[in-house]
Amino acid sequence: MSLAAYANSSSTSKAVDIIETPEFQATAKKRIAGMKSASGTLSQFDMTDATYSNALNAGVPIVIENRTAIGNLPDRFWALLDKDEVAAAVEGVQNETISWVSYDAWINLGG
Repeated sequence: MSLAAYANSSSTSKAVDIIETPEFQATAKKRIAGMKSASGTLSQFDMTDATYSNALNAGVPIVIENRTAIGNLPDRFWALLDKDEVAAAVEGVQNETISWVSYDAWINLGG
């Protein structure tokens, strides 16, 4: 795996659909985990090569590795890049924000 880009800040959100599975003559409801999903953003994004922009244009999944602190093991996701937004203030620096989404079997690739 090679470094294609890095970000100054990030956010990640994970979710799972809860499915009720009724059983005949049961007094309590049984629930199981359904489809999992995750999404997030990478802010103040800087690319070291064209891997992410190529994936965004082609609509192919990439691995996103999110490390919350130095020394921690990263969360890894297979993800599709959702959008790329660039903003700049008159007297400020340019800020690029990447949004991504990940589904079910792609969640928690490892780490």
